[in-house]
Amino acid sequence: MANLVLVIAIRRHPNGLVDISVLKYTASNYKIVAHRNQLLKDPNVLFAGYKAPHPLEYKFLLRVQTVTEYSPQEAFTNAITDLISELSLLEERFKEAVREKQEGLD
Repeated sequence: MANLVLVIAIRRHPNGLVDISVLKYTASNYKIVAHRNQLLKDPNVLFAGYKAPHPLEYKFLLRVQTVTEYSPQEAFTNAITDLISELSLLEERFKEAVREKQEGLD
């Protein structure tokens, strides 16, 4: 798993720019896309997009725009929390399905 280094710089209140430096591009690209998609599920997020400034740099810029009462940091934190919850549920259901399959074979 790649280590992420996050630096959040707010240009204006409802806009946030997250600078994400990663060790491995390929695996991290899926994580960034998943995070952006999770941000877009939040009704308080107006825009979430990302770009890689240069293909040889292991870096992404994630832009988050929210409604005035909701900060980009809150949106980012909530999206991470929601992703962790979804992945935990997926892991639990997968393990349960494997157990059921193994019990059926015995």
